[in-house]
Amino acid sequence: MAVGKNKRLTKGGKKGAKKKVVDPFSKKDWYDVKAPAMFNIRNIGKTLVTRTQGTKIASDGLKGRVFEVSLADLQNDEVAFRKFKLITKDNDFDKLTEVGFRRSVITNFSELKEDVRTHSKEAKNLEKR
Repeated sequence: MAVGKNKRLTKGGKKGAKKKVVDPFSKKDWYDVKAPAMFNIRNIGKTLVTRTQGTKIASDGLKGRVFEVSLADLQNDEVAFRKFKLITKDNDFDKLTEVGFRRSVITNFSELKEDVRTHSKEAKNLEKR
């Protein structure tokens, strides 16, 4: 049998030492979600986004999110029964204060399809020239 020191015991201390537990919600910010101006009630709710860290920007994590909202909630009408799927398109950052108020501007999915169609038509027209 070889004689020597056990490096594991002298190096790190206790075997299986516990890591520091970090709350995942401490790395996230709350964003207010706003509906388009065509609806009576603009404030839909709030959503969580991971904070900006290094090259990963928080606003990029917010783009493309889908929010399903009923028309009754948007128009303050109990009879309306349709549901809308609203997709975040742009982020509107107000002037930064201590609180850092941010809001998300949402467009309707059909408007997003129309934007894609018009951009693709413009690109084809440029290629023809």
